[in-house]
Amino acid sequence: MTRDIRLLTLSLFTWGIGEGLFFYFQPIYLAELGADPIQIGLILGLAGAATVLTHVPAGAISDRWGPKSVIVASWVLGMLAAWIMFLAPSLGWFVAGLVMYYLTLFVMSPLSAFITASRGNWTTSRALTTVFSAFNLGVIIGPAAGGWLAESLGLRSVFAISASIFVVSTVFALALRPQVPEEVEVDRGYRGLLTQPRLIGYLGLVLVSLFAMYLSWPLTPNFLTVTRGVALTQIGIFGSVNALGVVVLNLTVGRTRPRIGLIVVQGLVALSALSLWRGQGLVWYGVGYWLAGGFKTGMSLYVGHAESLVSAKQLGFFYGLVETAIGTAMVLAAPAAGLLYNLQAWLPYPASLALLAVSLILTLRFLPSARHTHGLAASGAAAPTQRSP
Repeated sequence: MTRDIRLLTLSLFTWGIGEGLFFYFQPIYLAELGADPIQIGLILGLAGAATVLTHVPAGAISDRWGPKSVIVASWVLGMLAAWIMFLAPSLGWFVAGLVMYYLTLFVMSPLSAFITASRGNWTTSRALTTVFSAFNLGVIIGPAAGGWLAESLGLRSVFAISASIFVVSTVFALALRPQVPEEVEVDRGYRGLLTQPRLIGYLGLVLVSLFAMYLSWPLTPNFLTVTRGVALTQIGIFGSVNALGVVVLNLTVGRTRPRIGLIVVQGLVALSALSLWRGQGLVWYGVGYWLAGGFKTGMSLYVGHAESLVSAKQLGFFYGLVETAIGTAMVLAAPAAGLLYNLQAWLPYPASLALLAVSLILTLRFLPSARHTHGLAASGAAAPTQRSP
């Protein structure tokens, strides 16, 4: 593991603790501030929409000037957003902070590019799933503590603690060394990527698959607290279980071939939806949260596979396109989940199961094969420079 990957791992681990404190309670806190289920879905969709138009420009900036500046900007913006959410006197101000926080997801393609450039002898998929596992290790700690703090001090106080932890994470991010491309000339002919049916089909597959996987998730905390009577402390524990599931799945399924891995994670998310919907008791809900970790593993697998479909010259830009497809799926799924929940609280689950069946068929039929199998070096790209000791 290189120096910069170690620093990024520490930064992501710390950020994961801070985000884990409040992330699983967002829809519950929105309800406390007066939002109904449809509004909660729309707010979460709006927050996701803030990221959709930024992934591609962020990826292009990363290709041209290197990813560190984009990473630092995202960290600082996220830290400020957390303070806004804590200080928000009303729903409107909180939503502004929440949208600002989600906006920081523009960092995903530069972050993936940074990890790819610093991965050493690891494959891209292994590097991505391993580094992002550090974030989820932090998230394991956060939710259980957040649930206890929410019960003891109220949900609002959780955001203050999260914002303080983000300050520490940002210090680690500032210590990263710049990774400006030196040996690979950046190709600005991005338009050609948008004319290749193979790549357009891949983006469509990402959109459909992640929409199907995410649909059952946004209002699950509300479903369990309101319909099943689960306490906030227990929701926090479930959040930790979910993060642990992400780590385990990233380090196991995340290291398999993409076709196999993507089929497995969609099957696991389907079992998650079934467990949360039809299960009776905390054990079943815990199983559902664990298996739902397949969603984030699927995200990493889709991004990792994207590296094998284009040249290194266009990698950051194509990562941006994939992250845009991921963000679009979440933008569309959140309000759809809110509408279904408003009709019947359990409806998002069977709807997700039906769409996952379609998604599995599409994955088996249309997932494109890799152009190469040994990372950037096999594609003619430069090996990691001496900046990655």
